[in-house]
Amino acid sequence: MRTRFARSRGSLCVEDYLNCDVTRTRRFKLINNNLVNWDTMYSLRRQLQLQTDSNTDEQIYDFGHFQVYEQSAQLVVDGMQMVCPAREFQLLLFFCKHTNRVFSRDQLFEQVWNETSIGDDNTVTVHILRLREKIEIEPSQPRCLVTVRGLGYKLVTPQTVAES
Repeated sequence: MRTRFARSRGSLCVEDYLNCDVTRTRRFKLINNNLVNWDTMYSLRRQLQLQTDSNTDEQIYDFGHFQVYEQSAQLVVDGMQMVCPAREFQLLLFFCKHTNRVFSRDQLFEQVWNETSIGDDNTVTVHILRLREKIEIEPSQPRCLVTVRGLGYKLVTPQTVAES
């Protein structure tokens, strides 16, 4: 005895594929079309999910030729995503949140590393140099992440860079 299940319009079941009246070529075309439809539906669903995920309060700091995406922890320079280790990214993010403010090495070390600075430590200097290599057009002549002689470092906004 053969049982029939209720189907929604446009759906296919095994009986449709194994129908004796359908040639083998036609059967493969039916299967392939159905798989293509499922693949298309899955990819559209995935794109929608990615768009929804990307719109969830992503804080973006835009400095002209580079952007910092806070929630996804990405650094994009001239349209290319750069590899940025965690501590460098935390340092850059701290500067993004406090643009045009000067911070000494000790202040940066205490804020980003959450430890008290012990004398003359080159850790901050090395991280600043590595960030400049990533975000500056000419790292030897920085225009974004600048040194204020005798005081420390600051990240300058694009408007301030254009004025200088």
